[in-house]
Amino acid sequence: MYSNNLSLDAVDYRILKALSEDGRASDVSVGEQINLSSTAVARRRRIMEDAGVIDGYTARLNLRALGFSGVVMVMIELVSQAENVLNEFEKEVVKCPSVSFCGFVSGDTDFMLMIHVSSLDEYDSIYRKELSILPHVAKIRSSIILREVARRANVPILFERPTAGSRYRIAARRAFDGCGGSYRSPIAGSRTWLNGVHIQFHAHVAGQSMPRPGRWR
Repeated sequence: MYSNNLSLDAVDYRILKALSEDGRASDVSVGEQINLSSTAVARRRRIMEDAGVIDGYTARLNLRALGFSGVVMVMIELVSQAENVLNEFEKEVVKCPSVSFCGFVSGDTDFMLMIHVSSLDEYDSIYRKELSILPHVAKIRSSIILREVARRANVPILFERPTAGSRYRIAARRAFDGCGGSYRSPIAGSRTWLNGVHIQFHAHVAGQSMPRPGRWR
C-alpha cells in the first residue's frame, strides 16, 4: 500500500529512473550507473518497495509481436450517473477479458476503455459479446488508433521533480556530514557536482574544502 509519508531525494529518483528503464537491473548495476554502493541501492529500493512507491516489476509485452496489431479506444455513455448505475457498470466491465484499461472520465462521455485487437473482425466480436451486454449503456463510440506516436511507462517529467532547494540541501548536508564538515552561515550561489547530481549550496563549510566525489550511503 502506498504511503505518502516517504520523502524522496534526488538519489531516490535516480534509482527509480534506472529501474524504470530496466526493472531487472541488479543493485550492483544500478549503483554503478549512479555512483552509489549496492548496499545503499538495496536499502533505498527496499524502503521504496515497502512504501508502495515501487508497486512491482513486470515484463513489457510487445502486443504487436503477439498478433494484437490494433488498438481501439471506446467511449461509453451511460443512461445516468447515479451511484448504483456507475457501480453496476464498473462491476461488470472489469470482467471483460478484452479490456486492458477502463477509466471514469469527465466531459461528454462517462467511461473510456482501451482494447487491443488483431483485426476489425475481432473487435466486432468483442463489441457484440462483451460491450453491448454491459448494463446501463446508452451510447458506445469507438475510435481506432491509426498510428502510435508515443507510449511511455513513466513520463520523463517524473524524474525532474526532485529539484526543490530543500531536497538539494538535504543532499548537501548528507555529503558534507560524510566529510566531517560543519555548517555555518548560508552563502547563496555556491555550486558543485557530486556523484553526478548538481547541487546548489546555501551554506559553506568552515575550513573544509569541497567534498571529493564518492559514494553516498
